[in-house]
Amino acid sequence: MRILLFLLFFASSTTQAQSILRPDYPGKNIDVTEELNCLFMNDNCAPQKDQSKQIILGEGEWTINGTVTLKKRDQLVLEPGASVVRNTCFIKGKPNTAPLFNLCGEYASIVGSVSNEIKTNCNNLTEGIIKIGHPDNRTKGAIKYCKVSNVTLAGPQPKSDTKPTKHSLTGIFLYNNQHEPTNRYASQSTNYFHTLSDLVIQQTSIGIHVYNSNACTIHNIVFNRVGQQGGTAFLLEGSQENKIMNIHHHHSLNANSLVFRDSQNAEKTVYNSILNYVIEIGGRGQGYGMVIDIPSDDFYHNLISLSCNHPKAIHYPQLSKNWSDNKKRRTYFRKANRNLLLDYSMYVMFNQDTLGN
Repeated sequence: MRILLFLLFFASSTTQAQSILRPDYPGKNIDVTEELNCLFMNDNCAPQKDQSKQIILGEGEWTINGTVTLKKRDQLVLEPGASVVRNTCFIKGKPNTAPLFNLCGEYASIVGSVSNEIKTNCNNLTEGIIKIGHPDNRTKGAIKYCKVSNVTLAGPQPKSDTKPTKHSLTGIFLYNNQHEPTNRYASQSTNYFHTLSDLVIQQTSIGIHVYNSNACTIHNIVFNRVGQQGGTAFLLEGSQENKIMNIHHHHSLNANSLVFRDSQNAEKTVYNSILNYVIEIGGRGQGYGMVIDIPSDDFYHNLISLSCNHPKAIHYPQLSKNWSDNKKRRTYFRKANRNLLLDYSMYVMFNQDTLGN
């Protein structure tokens, strides 16, 4: 009995406590950035210090014109009928480019319930409506196990589908500063093991941008009107070991869908698994299902399964100049353990000079 009591006391004393807070809805167009940061940042606004917070937003349109920061184990919950919007696109004459939310602590999360929308009416959030990772290129810290699920992320509504808005807006930006030349704490900086699930992303130029972030699980994503006029739904830049599955990219005029980009400050883009990725971008054949803008020596061990369901879209991958030489392509695919492409049209594209050899 004494041993049992001791174990119960030890477990209760080591468990991470969490304060649950439910702020009152202030009304439409009232900026709550400062209030939410006050509650999350463990200062005098919060009932107890050194605790993570669960903040529950009830029904209503909550305005956030700044950035709300979620640290270790902080959680934002959107109840049915709750939505978030940004309306202020300029502050003191300068573009308001900061994300609405920055998840920069382990286990930080944003969780919706039914059709919750996080929307910006501004078109220049290059660091995402939601950013997961280091706030800047100098901050140290291991950021792991963050989660975003069951929400819709949306940009400005265009006047017409045939004339989509031109902007530089990213839905979710996973950012790891580990290899930035300005970071003096590379060995202490990571951005791994996050989960993005059950999301709709629409009216953005980039849907999800994974920069130097590894071993994330991303699944059940619908991209709607994403990447129009030359943007992209999914951008992987120097990222490894990510599991990406059950993706549908549709109704996105002349968009690119899956893009691999080389980065000067990133690792190689390898060991990623991308499965059940369906492309239905439409348009007049100006977009590509896949773009590989990476030297062939830095792109390998990726498992990719794409299918394209539109007769006017370009099925074949767009390759960087490094791949333009057929001899290079032949040499590349004769090496062991290179990328396995499961879509037949892509297999023919990459191997048209080696089939039967």
